[in-house]
Amino acid sequence: MKRNGRNSLGPNLYGVVDRAVASQDGYNYSAAMQSLGGVWSTDRLDAYLEAPLSYVPGTSMTRATPDGQERADIIAYLASLQVDE
Repeated sequence: MKRNGRNSLGPNLYGVVDRAVASQDGYNYSAAMQSLGGVWSTDRLDAYLEAPLSYVPGTSMTRATPDGQERADIIAYLASLQVDE
């Protein structure tokens, strides 16, 4: 994953931890995701990854990650990809 990588099936997730929800430039977010608001804290990411359709009804992401350790590993990786301010 690159800092200025392009969006694909989903938005580029570089720097997603503590970033505003639905804020990646150039990505066409679902109306449900746009209306969520707030920022992607590690707790919110955990809840979303565990059950995306329950957390954001109407989201385009349908793949849940029910295994807690797998979610923790994904979030730790995403947290390591922070944009230097």
